[in-house]
Amino acid sequence: MSSNDYFRQRFEEEVRTTRDALGPNFDGLDLGYVSIGFLNKVFNSKSPNRLRESLEEDVKKLNMEDVFNLEDIERLESTVRMRAPKLYSILLMINHSHRIVRLVKHDPPIDDSIFNAALKSKLSYCSEERLIEEPLLCDIAANFYKAQWRIPPRFNPGAHESFPCTLFRFPFVGAPAYKDNGSWGVVYRAKIADCHLTSDPSVPVRARPFY
Repeated sequence: MSSNDYFRQRFEEEVRTTRDALGPNFDGLDLGYVSIGFLNKVFNSKSPNRLRESLEEDVKKLNMEDVFNLEDIERLESTVRMRAPKLYSILLMINHSHRIVRLVKHDPPIDDSIFNAALKSKLSYCSEERLIEEPLLCDIAANFYKAQWRIPPRFNPGAHESFPCTLFRFPFVGAPAYKDNGSWGVVYRAKIADCHLTSDPSVPVRARPFY
């Protein structure tokens, strides 16, 4: 199995695991996801270094082996691990992982910042319009846009964000528990997966309650 396929398999397994953790009340709903914490875990594994191997496969697909030396691969690996794990994972999911090479070498580099709220926008995801405007992604914009929802965004507790309800997945750790009826509907208590709620960087981010 190639390292590209290894990651795709791990992602598919994690989607099934997180979906099954929601329990029978959510049967028939496609709500499984891959958490940012899971990405950090699989991309930091060094025995073997699957991320390095996967990127080497991507370089070969572009026939760029002759212009990539060991230091280039190490820089690419570091960039993906630190600045583009979500971007690279989505490209893996839609079988376009080789594009990461030109994306991070672009001036300016295209990395996970494309999922950050744009100027004068409350979006914490990459809109399809924005993808269509990017020459390196425009031809896969529709597939990329849909696949990004398998890795839910980070939530900003200080902002009222809106997401497309037909595609959005909450990164719940297990099924939400009913608490009470509120003024605007039913109140549930749930835990959010690691790394999906912003916090003080000095405080470790762990799964936490969410209402």
